[in-house]
Amino acid sequence: MNDRGGITAKQWAILIILALAVVAVLFFMRQVIRNAQEDLAMVSLLPTPTPGDTPMPVSPPPLEPSPTPGFSLSMAGTLAREVAQARELLSRWETPLTPVDAYDLSVVLYRRYQTAPPFPLSEQTLLEIVGLWSPDFEVVPDPVLQAQVAPALYFPDEGQLYVRRDWSGDLSAIRTIVAYSYARALSDQYGNFPRLQAESSSLDRRLALEALAQGDALLSLWLYEGVTPGSPQAEALTEAVATTILPRWRTPAPLLDRLAQLPLALGSTFAEMQYREGGAILMDEAVRRPARATRQLLEPEIYATWATPVVFDPLTVSLGRDWVAGYDETVGAALMTFILDEWDSTGDITPTVVGLNHDLLQTWEGPEGKRVALWQTAWDSSTEASAIFDTFVQLAPSRLSGKVTLTLRPEGVHWGRWWSNAEGAVYLYRVTNRVWFLWGDDIASVAAVARALQ
Repeated sequence: MNDRGGITAKQWAILIILALAVVAVLFFMRQVIRNAQEDLAMVSLLPTPTPGDTPMPVSPPPLEPSPTPGFSLSMAGTLAREVAQARELLSRWETPLTPVDAYDLSVVLYRRYQTAPPFPLSEQTLLEIVGLWSPDFEVVPDPVLQAQVAPALYFPDEGQLYVRRDWSGDLSAIRTIVAYSYARALSDQYGNFPRLQAESSSLDRRLALEALAQGDALLSLWLYEGVTPGSPQAEALTEAVATTILPRWRTPAPLLDRLAQLPLALGSTFAEMQYREGGAILMDEAVRRPARATRQLLEPEIYATWATPVVFDPLTVSLGRDWVAGYDETVGAALMTFILDEWDSTGDITPTVVGLNHDLLQTWEGPEGKRVALWQTAWDSSTEASAIFDTFVQLAPSRLSGKVTLTLRPEGVHWGRWWSNAEGAVYLYRVTNRVWFLWGDDIASVAAVARALQ
């Protein structure tokens, strides 16, 4: 072979082959990089987190991800603007939206209910004290069923809206619930309801705030849908919201279902009355001055003028070393009405709590599960106090099992009415505009508390 500069022909051939191989590799790498860039364009670099921590794929730009066929996230943004415009308000901030499927939403609900049971399950102690929760009453929320029927759910404490991307129901159903969710977010922005509820120590105040927020959101939904508050169309929308946002149970619980409806029903009626009297402006004024008690929602005419109520201090009395002070809570007008209705097994009594100024329900817990409960109430006038006293007289025997008869007061109890049997005692006492309702399954302890009231 010829020697060209010390390199043989065979070596030249090898060099040429290596050069061609390098060119081929570079060309191949260029194609791989181009394909990878095209693939990256199909995937969001910031996937929306889900309760299962699984990144959710999205459609390629400029299209937006679609939670469910026929409903896109751009439609959700449009709904948010239209709801605010219908209420003639400006949204103060955007509400985060997370697409989820039914399973993910059930996980969200399950985790929430584990740490914070839903209303009214959260008030089990109160229901036990007033005799509406029996010892064998075992009720567990069913987040799977609720997630299946919910096109979307908004959680005020999170400020987060979850929308079902796998929703296969009517498009109108998901539009209605998403619109309501944005309406509730708007109410929270102007009324600051999540913070006020978190800071409230009174059950009645928390219930009043929740009812006001739900009523305000319903009004925005009615206006957005172009229906008249109080009309059958408005009632149908309210029912659709109730079906979605209220908890479901693994076993039938009619009592809890009725009680769960309370905030929505109270808020809906209040919003309807406010709109009828002065339009949305009157409701706006109520939101700017959030209710302190459910009485303000039951009696809208006193909403803005109601004075600061009387405040009860828990009664201090010694019942023995085996007894300790237990639960104490302000029940309020709305829950009091519900409880009295449930106490009336005959349906012949029509209790009214108009004029309730303040109340305090407290208990003492004793040995062997014994309990004494005292319900202190104050009213605007002696006439209203006399009316509720008469109602309590009719309902008093229902506080103890078995037949309870009116008997002589024990020694040291000079005023009021006394019922007793082998199961315990019931005592009623009124002075001018105040009424005390006392009952328990330990006669001596009930008598001791009655003497302390004298």
